[in-house]
Formats: sequence, C-alpha cells, structure tokens
Amino acid sequence: MEFDSSLVDPRYLSAATDLYGRLDLLGTGDSVTHAYYHWSANRYDMAYPDYNVNVILQNGAWVPVYTTSVLLNATNPLRTGYAAHTYLRNSFAVGICVAAMLNATPSNFGDFPVQIHQLEMLCAAGAAICAKYDIDSTDPSLVMTHAEAAIADGYYVTDQPADGITRWDLARFADSNDPLTKAEAIASGGQLRALTHAYKLAILQALNLA
Repeated sequence: MEFDSSLVDPRYLSAATDLYGRLDLLGTGDSVTHAYYHWSANRYDMAYPDYNVNVILQNGAWVPVYTTSVLLNATNPLRTGYAAHTYLRNSFAVGICVAAMLNATPSNFGDFPVQIHQLEMLCAAGAAICAKYDIDSTDPSLVMTHAEAAIADGYYVTDQPADGITRWDLARFADSNDPLTKAEAIASGGQLRALTHAYKLAILQALNLA
C-alpha cells in the first residue's frame, strides 16, 4: 500500500479543517509537542477514550471523532481522565487511532483490516493536530506510530520486554506472511508522515495561516 503525498482529498481536508476548529486552545502552562498514531484493535464503528481522536466509520464514511480533550494530556502530571494511548508517552502528547484490526495478526488482518481511506483520514486528523499545536509533521521523533514508539522504547514485536507485551500498530498496512521488521515499521511511519505533512500544509492554506 503506497500513498501519493502530492494528493489531498477535499473530503478529508474538510473533515480535518473542521477538527482543527474543534480542538481545545491550550491554557497557561499547557503544551502539546507529540502525536502518536495507533489502531484500536476493534471494530470500525468503535471509539475509545484512550485516544484523543478516533477515526471511525459512520454512515459509510471515515470520520474523526474528538473523544478525549487534548487538555487532559497537555500537562505533567496528567489530568484526570487523560487519554492513556502510548506507554510512558502520554504527557504533552495526542493519541490518534483508526478503529480497526480486531483480533488481527501480522499475517491475517481479520475482518476489520486497516483501510487505505481510513489511514488517509488518520493522516488528515494528525495534520489538524500538528497545525493546531505547531508540531513539525516531518519529524519522526515528534510524529510517530505506536510501532515506532515501541521500537524506540524496546517493546516492538522483535524485542523481548520483561512483561512480554509488544506493539506493532501501523508497522504494515496489509497482512503478509513475511516477518515484521523494524525497517518496515519505520518505512510505514515515513509514509504516514509524508501524507500528514501534505494535509498540514493544505489545512494551513485553507485557513489562510500559511
């Protein structure tokens, strides 16, 4: 699955621009510096408060649902009710997920595989976050998948963490019998960042902020 980062779909741009307007303004001392991309390991229509934004299927269209206020994650210590999206990385960070991948494995994505249009909406929603809070959408240390965070923190599927819990969210976009690798996950994250950046530029232009 490959994205053409030169193309911006007006439907997703419109939804992302709307999300930009609904995101909370930061208060004194608040900060949002990072964005993490996930899947929720559930059905297409399910939204969860563990993520600030859920991309779900509503009436046949992928839409971003603003589930948990960014303000709850914009501090350290975290505020009550914050979105607990990424291990040890929840402060000053937004978690965005696609509702997909129930009971999925790397070789069998099951009945709710990630969809290319769903991933595009994920990138558009991430772009709204990056535009709103001035996050560099090209920087892999600031915008990353849960798989990439797991690689950085030692609990990717090729690692052996002490508790045995690993993560590979968005390491690949289609199931395959090939073993997962860190290189594949990083390449996948790069594709998502490229599309996120294209949408960020389009949002800023649409709002006359460029």
